[in-house]
Amino acid sequence: SVAGEQSDRMLEAGFEQQPASIGSPVCSSPTACVVPFSLFGVSTGDVAGTIVQAGAGSRMADGSLYANSTVVFTGTVTGCGSGTVAMRSTGFNRGGVTAGSIEIIEGSGTDGLASLTGTGTVVSGHVDPATGIGSGLIEYKVKC
Repeated sequence: SVAGEQSDRMLEAGFEQQPASIGSPVCSSPTACVVPFSLFGVSTGDVAGTIVQAGAGSRMADGSLYANSTVVFTGTVTGCGSGTVAMRSTGFNRGGVTAGSIEIIEGSGTDGLASLTGTGTVVSGHVDPATGIGSGLIEYKVKC
């Protein structure tokens, strides 16, 4: 164990997500629906590897999309090691611009990420309307 491992680390990661696979909506009325989705992506930079994500979203009255999901990351976190870890993601997409927050689920990590904890903020995200591909930047504050 290296001294200082438990201090906060500020990390940045780029991401690119393939278009989401959309499931059957669950609705209480034509305008009140929750829509399940799943997707695959890659993360680069200080948090480098693959991500799989599944959750559900709801369209807001202004046309924006609100979603919650579970993300499983497999890869390497700079200064911490390699392994797999689960995260909870909450976000909004308004006019193609995505913002949100991420929480690393304590105790979910394997191998070099077994003690990883922390949070992340999507600081710039967007979805290309022509392709459905999402990309952007996440700033993380982690301990390992």
